[in-house]
Amino acid sequence: MSFFERTLSLWAGLCLVIGIGLGRLLPGAFHAIGAAEIANVSLPVAVLIWLMIVPMLNKSRPWYERGPRRRRARPVESQRRG
Repeated sequence: MSFFERTLSLWAGLCLVIGIGLGRLLPGAFHAIGAAEIANVSLPVAVLIWLMIVPMLNKSRPWYERGPRRRRARPVESQRRG
């Protein structure tokens, strides 16, 4: 398991604490975001669900499972000439 997966509960708890703190500091902004809806569907909830489902539909792996990017080694000059 990756570091992100092992500490996922901590990340979720941290996000909850930050969200509650921001909601208490900026209640008007959060009420405006929460009131955004179309046909009785909350837009913030719809966007977040869409962001969770699209990677599954694309069969793509989340960024935390991909690992570090690796560059292809460029051939040495002597190998290019053949």
